[in-house]
Amino acid sequence: MNNLTDKPLKRTYTPKTNLRQATGVKTKAPVPETKPVDLAKSNRNQLFFLLFFSVLIYANTLWPTFRYALDDALMITDNSYTKKGISGLKDIMTHDAFTGFFGVQKKLVAGGRYRPLSQVMFALEYQFFGLSPFIGHLMNILLYACCIWILFLILKKLLIKLHHAQWYRSLPFIATLLFICHPLHTEVVANIKGRDEILSLLGSLLTLHLAILYIEKRKIIHLLLMMPVFFLALLAKENAITFLGVIILVFYFFKKVNLKDYLVVFAPLLAATAGYLVLRNNALGYLVSPVKIVEILNDPYVNSSLAEKLATNTLTWGIYLKLLLFPHPLTHDYYPWQISLTNWGNPLVLLTFAFYLGLLVVAIKGLKKKTILSFSILFFFITFSISSNLVFNIGTFMNERFMFIPLLGFTLALAYFITQKLPSWFSGGAKPGSLIPTLLIVLCLAYSVKTFSRNFTWQDDFTLFTTDVKTSVNSAKCNVSAGGMYLVKAEKSKSDAEKTDLLNKAEANLRKAIEIYSGNSSAWVLLGNVYLERKDYTNASDFYINCLKIFSTQTEATQKLKLVAVTAGDDGNYELGIKDIKFLISCQPHILDNYIQLADMYSKTNRAEPAMAMLDSIIVKNPEFPDAYSKKGEIFGRVYQDIDKALELLSKAYKMDAKNTSTLENLGICYGIKRDFKQSLDFFNKALAISPESPRLLSNMASSYNMMGDKAKAEEYMKRSAEAKAKEK
Repeated sequence: MNNLTDKPLKRTYTPKTNLRQATGVKTKAPVPETKPVDLAKSNRNQLFFLLFFSVLIYANTLWPTFRYALDDALMITDNSYTKKGISGLKDIMTHDAFTGFFGVQKKLVAGGRYRPLSQVMFALEYQFFGLSPFIGHLMNILLYACCIWILFLILKKLLIKLHHAQWYRSLPFIATLLFICHPLHTEVVANIKGRDEILSLLGSLLTLHLAILYIEKRKIIHLLLMMPVFFLALLAKENAITFLGVIILVFYFFKKVNLKDYLVVFAPLLAATAGYLVLRNNALGYLVSPVKIVEILNDPYVNSSLAEKLATNTLTWGIYLKLLLFPHPLTHDYYPWQISLTNWGNPLVLLTFAFYLGLLVVAIKGLKKKTILSFSILFFFITFSISSNLVFNIGTFMNERFMFIPLLGFTLALAYFITQKLPSWFSGGAKPGSLIPTLLIVLCLAYSVKTFSRNFTWQDDFTLFTTDVKTSVNSAKCNVSAGGMYLVKAEKSKSDAEKTDLLNKAEANLRKAIEIYSGNSSAWVLLGNVYLERKDYTNASDFYINCLKIFSTQTEATQKLKLVAVTAGDDGNYELGIKDIKFLISCQPHILDNYIQLADMYSKTNRAEPAMAMLDSIIVKNPEFPDAYSKKGEIFGRVYQDIDKALELLSKAYKMDAKNTSTLENLGICYGIKRDFKQSLDFFNKALAISPESPRLLSNMASSYNMMGDKAKAEEYMKRSAEAKAKEK
């Protein structure tokens, strides 16, 4: 096709060129002249429809059932910087995006994550609206509509000869419409966190629009605006940097631009890029991550050869292509091993490579003639480059949201084929009649129905994970997420039958996750939690121990294993408790509380001597450790019935720590045995001041009052004890 005119649109338009003149496509007969039409009015109608449709197709995300999902926790609901509101903006601008969630700056993914613009918006929304999913979804929809507005203006300006009052003959309109309704956009628009992608595209398109306006009108204001707009686009997401290549592409294909123009336009863009890189370096401490990622859930290629990486990566490009053409089924999760590592012997890899190589050949061959197909292919390659896993490690095999911007290249090529190529296939230049509008309506309707229905999957974490695990059946991460959601729901269930069913589903997903990848600590812990919820302490213990054998410092596993040990001991299963505490000591020999717990269990199984020996060894190493004296005093009183020795040791512990409820309670018991009820009640009251809802303390108070002959007080405290027990259940 020839260079397209830079002249502005007139109010009326009468086609004076045939398809050959407009696009370089050969036809057998010229297209008949048509009556003048009001193109300006058509422009308004088309734009209004596009904006209305872009809002309508995602309107269901505004329903009350839509809450936060997936990475919204990282960036919004559990991010301390976001939840500071305006006062958190400084931290947002000066730290990695994940720091506000983890509390420390972790290098979890290659290159880090510095995308503060969307998080700044989240913080401002939190400041004025609190945690409001409705506001989050509404902002996503409105910003998406703004992207559509600017996109249509740009395409209409660049493809003026292919813009037509009849909607189904207008390439800019059809390309934009297909872009709106394509289901691959659901992850970006329906997930609030996806705003970084929307803002990046919006800023990039505005930058491109300003660059075009400068070339057309030569006004300095357009140059001045380009720098802050592009800077904000980069702050939204680093993918915006690919638009430096897009601007060159647009200038070459559609504008007559000399070297000086390139220099003038790129000066503010490069200045904005430099400013962004300075901020990024200050926030992360590096431009390129110096840390090697060793976890496959953050780098699936960590243990693969270069040949395997390139082959598998090529396979993912084939999957992207399939989803562009036929977007079903969709999922948010392509983590290991939903996609398996492969090699160059795989026919699908070779076929995909050949196809993309063919696209590149077509694009290069069309450079001289400046064809729309060449432009579309090169746009796709340029904008896909940074998230293709070829240039930078993106931390996973692929994600549907990475097609958000490159998809424009696909819809542009598809629109060109339907509006320009397809009519030329009709013999004698005959009009295709209703075929083309019918084809477009069917295609857009199919895409739209899929998009609208897919939105519902993003209502919340439970819906998302338990739905997508049916597609991502071989993803360790998705199976863990689904299992975790079933477990959370089971813990809240009031129905025994429902609870059993949910726990069974959770177990199935979590066992599948371990089968896929045993190095996921969360899967082991959650499986332990499933059995803990069933009160199957033996199996729960086994899963926590298995986790700690792989990850000796896993915090939740150590906490839950200790809970199992204590609970098992309370139920009389001291041997299980002893086994678990011994394992904890082997993992954490510096945690003295574990030794105290083990000594307690020994004493309750008629093994007072090893219990005392253990406590004495602790006292030798730590003579100021009150818990050791307190536990010795308890054993002297309970096992040896030596109340005086017990009081001596407990009093020593009390002097070291006057806030230890166990020490206070045991002192109260000992003084009660000695019938010194004033002292007994005094220590019980001190303990109750710390733990006012302790059923055991309240029961001991009742016993003291009963021995004193105060039946009314005894009944009062027994009643309070029963109420406290009921609350615990």
